Amino acid sequence: LTDFTNESVERLDLAISKVVAGYTKDRQAAVDAMEAEIRDALDKMELLPADYSDLEAAKAYAQSFNPEEYSNYKVVQDAIDAINYDLNCRQTEEMEAQIAAIYNAVKELTLLPADYTKVKEARDNARYAYANGEFEYTAESIQAVEDAIAAINWDLDIQHQSEVDAYIVAINQAVAGLKYVR
Repeated sequence: LTDFTNESVERLDLAISKVVAGYTKDRQAAVDAMEAEIRDALDKMELLPADYSDLEAAKAYAQSFNPEEYSNYKVVQDAIDAINYDLNCRQTEEMEAQIAAIYNAVKELTLLPADYTKVKEARDNARYAYANGEFEYTAESIQAVEDAIAAINWDLDIQHQSEVDAYIVAINQAVAGLKYVR
């Protein structure tokens, strides 16, 4: 009876406590009434609600990810939106399936790529600075610009945007270091 609400168990206990043993056949109506009260109490037994603490922990974990950083955060939101809060304590498989769905959705998350727009602009502007032929720069200073460009990791994700932004600074510093041929 530990899976049932206290109110259900108390209602059943009360019905059972009203049973009087030793009635003879002439009191069958009273026996039938006692049986009916017990059956009614049994029919109204309510299971305790499920323990949602592990599910809430999974949900909090999933919500700790920034949706703005993922191209497919909707899979996580869909798993969270699908939570059934009407489970009882005996529906452990359904509960475990919901928890697994959330963790599996998190595993599927794909970070957005970093934004290289300004890096590309800095690269193109740097190369224009010495490729347009207006000024002649030393090979060493041009190489410093090319080295700064070659150092760019073009595969970073949004969580490494500050590293990407640092490439802009490195390119611009190399451009500022261009030395004229004398």
